[in-house]
Amino acid sequence: MTTIWRASSTTAAERKEIVRLMLERVVVVVEGETEHMAVECHWAGGRRTRHRLRRAVRRMTQLAGHDELFARTTALFAEGLRPPAIARTLAAEGWLSPHGQPVTEGGVRSWLQRRGLLPDGRHRPTLVVQREPDEFTVAELSVRLGVPEGTIYRWLYKGLVPARRAVAVNRELWLVRLDDALAHDRRRRPRKPTQVKHVT
Repeated sequence: MTTIWRASSTTAAERKEIVRLMLERVVVVVEGETEHMAVECHWAGGRRTRHRLRRAVRRMTQLAGHDELFARTTALFAEGLRPPAIARTLAAEGWLSPHGQPVTEGGVRSWLQRRGLLPDGRHRPTLVVQREPDEFTVAELSVRLGVPEGTIYRWLYKGLVPARRAVAVNRELWLVRLDDALAHDRRRRPRKPTQVKHVT
C-alpha cells in the first residue's frame, strides 16, 4: 500500500480513495469555543494518529490567545502606531484573525473602536451632521453589528431597513436607527429549529 501511495503515477483522487479504505473513524474534539481542535484518526489494523488543527471561528473573543492579542494591539497603539502599522507588526509576529488569516488593518481598526481607543465615524469632522441619539452611520453600524458595510448598504438600497439621507460637511450620509438595524439583523439570521418532545 505504501508503494502505491508514493508512486508518481498515483493520482490525488486515488490517494483519497486509499484513505477512505484505510481510515475507519475520525474523532474531533474542539477546545471550548476556541480555534483549536484535536483530531484522532483510527486506521485499519488498530493504529491511531493524533493531530492538532486550527479551525475558523466567528469572533475575536473565541481565540485562545485573544487577551494577549488585545494587549499587544493596545500596547502598539499606545506607542503611537496607527492601524496600518499595527496590522503589519501583528502579521509579522504571526498573529492570526478569527478566520486564520493574517491580521488586517480593518480588523485592528474595529478592535480599537470597540474599546473606545479610536474614534468612530461619529467623531470625524467630515461626518458632522445633525442626528438623533439613536441614529448611526453605516460605518458605525458595521462595527456595532459585526456586519460588513457592503451588506448594510444592500439592506438600504433594497429598502429592507428604514433610513434617511443627511448632508454632512462634504458628503451625503445614510442614517439608520439602531433598533431598526438590529431588528432586521435578527430576522435575517436563521433560527435554530425548535425540538418538540412527543410524549406517548
